[in-house]
Amino acid sequence: MPLYSSSRKRVREEKAGPSRIASSSNGGGFNFNMFLSFRGKDTRGHFTSHLYKELNQRCISAFFDSVGLQKGERISEILGYMKASQVVMSILSKNYAKSKWCLLEAAKMLEIHEDDKENKWIIPVFLDVSPSDIKEDSGSFQVSITENQKKVNLDREQTEKYRCVLRSIGPIAGYSLITDANGDEARLCTMICDRISSILKQVLLGVQPIGIDSQINEVMIRLEGETNGINIVGICGKGGIGKTAIAMTIFDKLSHEFRYTSFISDIREEAKKHNGICLPQAKLISDISKETSVVIDTVNNGISAIRRKFGCKKVLIVLDDIDDTKQLDALVGDQVHVKREHVFGAGSKIIITTRNRAPLIAHGLEIYYPKELKYPQSLKLFCLHAFKVSPPTSEFLGLSEKVVKVAGGLPLALKVFGSHFSSINRVREVWEVELGKLQRHSHQKVLERLKISYDGLELTQKCVFLDVACFLIGSSKEEALFFWEDHYAADDAINALESKSLLTMDVDNRFRMHG
Repeated sequence: MPLYSSSRKRVREEKAGPSRIASSSNGGGFNFNMFLSFRGKDTRGHFTSHLYKELNQRCISAFFDSVGLQKGERISEILGYMKASQVVMSILSKNYAKSKWCLLEAAKMLEIHEDDKENKWIIPVFLDVSPSDIKEDSGSFQVSITENQKKVNLDREQTEKYRCVLRSIGPIAGYSLITDANGDEARLCTMICDRISSILKQVLLGVQPIGIDSQINEVMIRLEGETNGINIVGICGKGGIGKTAIAMTIFDKLSHEFRYTSFISDIREEAKKHNGICLPQAKLISDISKETSVVIDTVNNGISAIRRKFGCKKVLIVLDDIDDTKQLDALVGDQVHVKREHVFGAGSKIIITTRNRAPLIAHGLEIYYPKELKYPQSLKLFCLHAFKVSPPTSEFLGLSEKVVKVAGGLPLALKVFGSHFSSINRVREVWEVELGKLQRHSHQKVLERLKISYDGLELTQKCVFLDVACFLIGSSKEEALFFWEDHYAADDAINALESKSLLTMDVDNRFRMHG
């Protein structure tokens, strides 16, 4: 999904001031997706320009302020851009700490992260410095702060504050030009852009890991395994239990540790198409080999290509919604004719989600079974979608608790029910009628209860919903709009279905539905 840039005037650089990049998701206003803080005269002419270019190539349109702060302009305005960003990145060069503005930005990014750890990311990039230069009192950054103290008259309290800020940034998982990219700036830019793309896709997909933190940790522990081994974990459970949300969150957490990553969505549905599992095979090969337009004509050719092109690379892979053993054989090897250790490198991690545990058992894999949300978590997730920012009043809290009881702890049901109640009038009598509909269907499966949300759609929305469900799963929005004569009405309907959580877009911006 393209992110459109926001134009701002260029302002004159104050000596030692930082430059910054911010990318906007809305084409105007200040809701930035990304904020980069860097020392202009250290990095602007090479690394930052390379990073800016690749951001544009990834369709992440970026605002590039190449000249810094104007004298007299309020620093609060610039820091406001940072506060509105999902990702805050500091490019740490040898003279970064010699800039008062850079230190101020570093302090602000930590403050923002502490206020909202679930939705704000800090990513440090160590160019010609190492984490020890920042963490240790004898490091070059700490020496720079001492020089800065004398130069700009920092008092003792400010000086100690900035020292603590740098000590806090040092241990944060980030990127090092030397250790992660072997000194190759182009490779480092690619690694960073992969990470940013993953984060922004997660934000666009509306992943809300409420109540699944402990379950994420359970799977992460199982993925540790042997350091030099290939660690594979299956997540098995019924539809709507949160398997994909767990896998996607872990994928986002770990992706910065891997050069080769792939997230293959909705394999069960893809396998129903005329070329079956060949499409997921082709995507997996394309993601790992970085080749475009990969075509696989038979499953056996796909297996051979995976073995040949992967070359025992260390990979992070998610295979979402596997349905049978043959699909798993075609993607990770059957351990008889194609052994995993001949395909994937040491340290590789693979997550498989499925409703059917048989393929996982056949491959002898460890299985994690997600649990339904507990009541407090269920209420929080429902209210997030039903009331957005404002918490429910006492009048609606009781009704919300009854809706949560009907949902039975299923994240999908809570999300869909919340979106449904958010779209109707906030009148007690109206809510009671809708609650009655849910309760009358309480003996049926949750997915049948969700039909109430479908019944509340307008005619055009129903038609688009059925068209997507029957014919367009896996298609991009741009491709699908040619399916309907009235593109504008269809686009509005798609937006409404997304808002009601009846339709989602995967990491490749293609239609997906829970089924």
